[in-house]
This record gives sequence, C-alpha cells and structure tokens, in this order.
Amino acid sequence: MSVPDITPEEQQRLMALYSLGILDTEREDRFDRITRLAAALLNVPIALVTLVDRDRHWFKSAFGVDIVESARDSRSFCGHAIRSDALFVVPDTLTDAHFSGSNLVTGDAGIRFYAGYPLKAADGSRVGTLCVMDRTPRTLTAAQEAQLKDFAAVVEGELNSARQNSVVRSQLATIVENSNDAIYSRTLDGVVTSWNAGAEKMLGYAAAEIIGKSVTILIPPDRSSNLAANDQCVLQGNAVAHETNRLTKDGQVIPVIASHSPTRDGAGNVTGVSIILQDITKLRRTQAALEASEARFRATFEQAAVGIAHIDVQTLHIRTANEKFCQLLGYAPDELIGADARAVTPADDIPACEA
Repeated sequence: MSVPDITPEEQQRLMALYSLGILDTEREDRFDRITRLAAALLNVPIALVTLVDRDRHWFKSAFGVDIVESARDSRSFCGHAIRSDALFVVPDTLTDAHFSGSNLVTGDAGIRFYAGYPLKAADGSRVGTLCVMDRTPRTLTAAQEAQLKDFAAVVEGELNSARQNSVVRSQLATIVENSNDAIYSRTLDGVVTSWNAGAEKMLGYAAAEIIGKSVTILIPPDRSSNLAANDQCVLQGNAVAHETNRLTKDGQVIPVIASHSPTRDGAGNVTGVSIILQDITKLRRTQAALEASEARFRATFEQAAVGIAHIDVQTLHIRTANEKFCQLLGYAPDELIGADARAVTPADDIPACEA
C-alpha cells in the first residue's frame, strides 16, 4: 500500500486534526443528522464525515455504509479531496484512470461516483471531508453543489467549536427552511412538531395550521398501513425511503419519495421521526411522456409499409424486425430475431455490412 503524495503542510495538518480531539470518539447525532439529511437531499445512498489521518480515513459519521475506517492510499478519494479548497468530484470512477483501480470501485462497495468538500480546522488546515457517494455514475447540479458546500460548513462548525453550536443550528435551520423539499418532524405518536417552507409550498398547510396535528391528514387512506411499517423500521434505528403518495390541503394526491429517519434524545433513544418528501410529479409526467413516445415509435415501426430491422453494429445480429421485414424475407419473427444479419444479406452486400 502506498500513501498519497504528502504535501509540505502535512505535519501541520495532522497537528490541527489531532487538536480537535475527535478521532476515535463515539458516533454523535449532531453529525449523523447532517449525513442523513445530505444523503436524502442529494439523493445518494452514502454520505460520510471523514477525517483524514496519516494512514487512514476515519469516519465520524457514516450514512449508508457500516464502516468505521478505511486505509489511506494513493487512490483514496478523500486524500485527494483535501488537496484544495474546491469541491472534488469524480463523475464516473471506472473511466477515471487514477481511481478505477481503487478497492472502493472494484470491490463490493462498487462506488461509481464521489463528491467531497474539504473540512478545515480553525487554522485553515484541511483535516477531512464531507463526501457523498453513489453506485452509479452521475453529476451534481449547481444547486446540489451549493447544498453540499453548506452542509460541509455546518460540519466544519461542529468540528471546531462546541461554542458555535447556536450558529451551527442556525445554519442547518437555514438549509432546511430554504429547501424546496418538504421537511418536517413528528413524534412517535404521529404529532407534527416542525414544518418547513418547502412543506407548506408542497402540501398547502402553513406551519401554524399543522404543528400539533396528526400526520395522518397527509396520508391517503390507501397508504395508511405504510405508516406503521415505517415506524417499525425507525424504532429499530433504521432510515427508510420509498415512493408513495401524499394528500395536500386541497385534496390532491401527489407522488413523492418519502425518506424517514429516526430522531434521538441525548441518550440515543429514538424519540421521533424526521421526514423529507421529494415531489416526483414532474418525473412521473416525464416517464409517462417517454413511455407514450416509445409506444408511438413502436406502433410506427410495426405498422410501417417498408421492412425495418434493428441490427447490432458490434455483432451484426438482428435485434428487432417489423412484420413487413419478416414478410419480405419469408421468415417468422422468431427465426430472425437473434440471427446473424449476414445470413439474410446478399453475398455482394456483406462487405458493406461489415465495414
């Protein structure tokens, strides 16, 4: 194993890291809350608060993976992310010459996307990252990059000084309040205890109208059984996300992705539920439009007055063929699909097919 190239400031950086007094301490909800929220808002399965030690990455918070630390080597994502103050992004790890051989990429984790913001100690040393990962290649929008940067600022504040807790809470509250997603919390009995502006915009209720009321007014009758099932997962300390529907104040039923996470007291006991709703109405409409377009294309393809076939350019096998194509050649569809196109091509034309 080879560690990343060590910068001249590495010794000072390590001193700043150790002075925080956080390495090898217990998990804390103040950090876990941020990674849960970051994963939900950025729609990624993994979010980590990583501190970069001399030869390891140690995770103060790890959402989506059950791991405490990993080795720091020349292909370590976070080891590279702390080299500058900018967001570090690897859109597709398999196509990146430097990271394609990383154990996180080739192993069971199957990481295909990474984005991390460096975390600084009070002296400006970059001591770690707030990072998110996915198992499929992707990019972040400008708004999502800004959200990740904001979350990193919150983590940085938590790392540096307990005296900044009030500022940190204010920053986190600002992120929640300005989110376009509906974010609210409730007791285990289902009583709403907080409600952001995004929830008011999406569901129609002002905070004063719904805080103190039962969350069941948001649940369509055919989805009421899901509430108990979600609570069982949350009571076990697990987060759960799924597609479902919610009922707005004016009676509309809207499709959403609902993410439920446990909230805890100082002793670590689950005392309530934090919920994030992402409205997927536009996504559903887009999917429906794509399906309709595909159906129209399929109908045109099948009913065309000329023979049409789709041939794989790599293997030259026939992937699909319409009825007219089959009639012209005198074959049944199951005789053509998967066959080598050269078998039904005049000998003089085969070189052109293979070109």
